[in-house]
Amino acid sequence: MHDHHGHHHVEFDSAEMAATTEEEGDALVALTAAAVAATVAQCDALGVPVRRVIDLGSGPGVGSCALATGFPRAAVVAADSAAAMLERAAVRAARLGVADRVSTVLVVLPDAIDDLPVADVVWVSMALHHVGDEADALARIHRRLAPAGTNQTTPNTTSWPQLESGRQSPAPSISNRCIPIC
Repeated sequence: MHDHHGHHHVEFDSAEMAATTEEEGDALVALTAAAVAATVAQCDALGVPVRRVIDLGSGPGVGSCALATGFPRAAVVAADSAAAMLERAAVRAARLGVADRVSTVLVVLPDAIDDLPVADVVWVSMALHHVGDEADALARIHRRLAPAGTNQTTPNTTSWPQLESGRQSPAPSISNRCIPIC
């Protein structure tokens, strides 16, 4: 491991790490389901017809599959930089019966954010701190949002306060479209 932006770098692209990460996600699946339900309620209240969701930094697909369940008419894109994580996501989607609506895409963050399709919801759960320049990543995410879209972010608790207090909003109106979820 080496130090990266004050964090130790962890190799995520291994079968062992993918299995461990999925176990951790399973332990928190009730919290994920509650956050998805809150996101669904927010989109319903705002009148956002959700047709596409991007789960950025999807890991083994725990959130991706919960999003596919919560948004039954939406296609969900599980985007991650680790092939092993995406393999787990595809298996999980098949096991839970949502494989027809959950696709996987291997991305190198943050640059590949610009290559992702426009989405009604961009979900970033505990991944933002891995991209380096968080303000730049949020600006890129903002550009991937449909006009009425929303970005749901679960921040890393050590990096989010730096972003909030140390930088200007990365894009106009992003503060009212970037909703912290926990």
